[in-house]
Amino acid sequence: MKRYWAIAPYRNSRNDFEKVWKWNLKNGHIALGWGIDGDPSQMDLESLGHAVDEWHEDRSSDSRKAILRMIWYWYHEVSEGDIVVARHGLSKVLAIGTVKRKGYYDPQQAEEMPAEYHFENFLDVAWHKDKRNIVLPKKIFAQPSIQPMREETYLAFINTLGESRGQIKSLTEDVEI
Repeated sequence: MKRYWAIAPYRNSRNDFEKVWKWNLKNGHIALGWGIDGDPSQMDLESLGHAVDEWHEDRSSDSRKAILRMIWYWYHEVSEGDIVVARHGLSKVLAIGTVKRKGYYDPQQAEEMPAEYHFENFLDVAWHKDKRNIVLPKKIFAQPSIQPMREETYLAFINTLGESRGQIKSLTEDVEI
């Protein structure tokens, strides 16, 4: 069953956001990092929970649970054929794509990331050519770096993009909605 995911590919507050996003887009993937040691794809839920608690001991219990949930989604719930909405902040759509390879850990590929922080967790994505770089008229995304979207929500969102030509401001001149 196809699922839909909103994913923020890099911290909105970082100066190198645009470089990192262009690198993700060019290389057909999306990368995230959670600052834990080891390969999360090889950890069961209990081991992953311990790793998150160890690396994020300064965070609240709720924050650590949210990090654990995001990592679990990435490696155990996002699947080939799922749809990704790459977002920037809470109201910008960078691109929409189809997952081509489920989550994997690749520290070597992470070294190529053009940023101070190298994220080692990847999804391969075939980025669609349309509906890119769109600023929405209101905030529609929540804070987590990765969150599921219900199919009805995704379809309503896509219909809104098509129907709201006058209300949606594009970040680039050449984007057609």
